[in-house]
Amino acid sequence: MRIDEATEKPAFIAIASPPTRGVSELEFLIKPVPGSTTEELCALDAGGALQLSPVMGKGFDMSKLPAEDVKTVLLFATGSGISPIKALIETPEDAGGLEAASRSDVRLYYGALAPETMAFRELFEAWEASGVRVIPVFSQACEDEKCYVQHVCREEGVSDGPSTGAVLVGQKEMVQDVKALLAECGMPEENVVMNF
Repeated sequence: MRIDEATEKPAFIAIASPPTRGVSELEFLIKPVPGSTTEELCALDAGGALQLSPVMGKGFDMSKLPAEDVKTVLLFATGSGISPIKALIETPEDAGGLEAASRSDVRLYYGALAPETMAFRELFEAWEASGVRVIPVFSQACEDEKCYVQHVCREEGVSDGPSTGAVLVGQKEMVQDVKALLAECGMPEENVVMNF
């Protein structure tokens, strides 16, 4: 995403809205970083023009985690990685959605620095009503060391690895740590879904 051809560096921003037929609006989560393209984008007036590239990435292939076999789905997102997870949670089942209501345990481990930096908090209640237990994790909330989503998941545990799947969006280190944790718990590597 960029303002126009003169933009020095485009911003790579995930779509936060679910794929819905007949709707021509897209929702994005954009943090205005001073001196960056995102600051320019956030400064646009309503109705202002910008340029978008074709969508990148493959999306989440939830057919890898059929609800009849995979009863537990663990969602992991940090920072702006919540955007594609939001889209997945809100995607209807017939469009490749999460099927949270058909599973016994769906948990979202969502990491941010502090509560005030956590996006979409106003949606947590609706997500919970749809069958997704939201577990906010604040890395600045720990006294002696940082707390991350993988630490909280380890504390809660994974009871049946083979019938568990995971959807991961976030920093490389988090993804590697979560994959290692879930492998320890017996979750097959093919039960990890990512959008890239």
